[in-house]
Amino acid sequence: MKFFLLALSITTIGIFCGTAQGQVSNAKLEIRVMKRPYGENTSRPFVGVGVFDLLRGGSKVEGASCPDKSGISGGVNCFIPCQADQNTPITIQVKPPSDQDHLAGWVTPAAQIVELRGCKLVPQLVTMKYDDAKYAINDILTKYAVANHPNSNTSDQWIEAFKSDSTQAAKVAEEATTSASGRNDLLSIFRFASEGSKAYKLPRNKLSADEAEESLTLTKWQILSKSALLGAQVEKIVPENQRRMIKFEVTGDVTSYLTSLQKADSLLSAIKEKTPEQRKLADDIKTLRSMPVTGMDAQAALPIIQQWK
Repeated sequence: MKFFLLALSITTIGIFCGTAQGQVSNAKLEIRVMKRPYGENTSRPFVGVGVFDLLRGGSKVEGASCPDKSGISGGVNCFIPCQADQNTPITIQVKPPSDQDHLAGWVTPAAQIVELRGCKLVPQLVTMKYDDAKYAINDILTKYAVANHPNSNTSDQWIEAFKSDSTQAAKVAEEATTSASGRNDLLSIFRFASEGSKAYKLPRNKLSADEAEESLTLTKWQILSKSALLGAQVEKIVPENQRRMIKFEVTGDVTSYLTSLQKADSLLSAIKEKTPEQRKLADDIKTLRSMPVTGMDAQAALPIIQQWK
């Protein structure tokens, strides 16, 4: 009898210890959500942003959640199931939301990576900063402004300068096509301008004077970036003897851009024996001609022009 009770006691202790070692708890991840409005030099809390996704290998982490939107301080708390005795590190991607009306006109920050080992997170706090799309464009344009005006003081003024001087804007866009980094800049400008346009949902004649001017600037940069990339791609794919001296204008004007698309379409159609690259470009241009040129729906062109970088 004593032997039976002793064995039972040892078994019970073993079960208890096993449960304690494998006990599931929660690791707490803090997210600080900030925003940088255009015209302001400092960031401030962004209220009402959520819900964030926690992913592992492209799938949501089972049982993990960031249940609330950001509060008045911009804070969000996330909880991830964990086991203290789990020594294998787990990589988790923290993905910010991007497709909410509340976020129209803001550039979504990149996803961030945290590592979970046992119940310890590194880092325990991540900051997600949403930039006003106009600010994001201005950051890119400032590089070119400083290059052309070495004694300038850099600031928010440069998007204003390019807005009032379309010749200077076209010059910058054309210059950017001459390098891989410049073409990436143009792709970013197009993406940011398309994102920014989502903030102006009313017809332009119902916007305030400042809003209408800002909306028009974003429209111009949507077209400028595409027209510059179009011209560079045609010159890359179509040899000079086949281009028949046709020059593609870098423009922020809708009509001129559509004319360039039509000229490129006709030019490629006239080439009887096309290379695979020319056939692909001909298809791309036909697709672009069927798409909206400006506004929030113009972003559908991004997968096409991304291939031109």
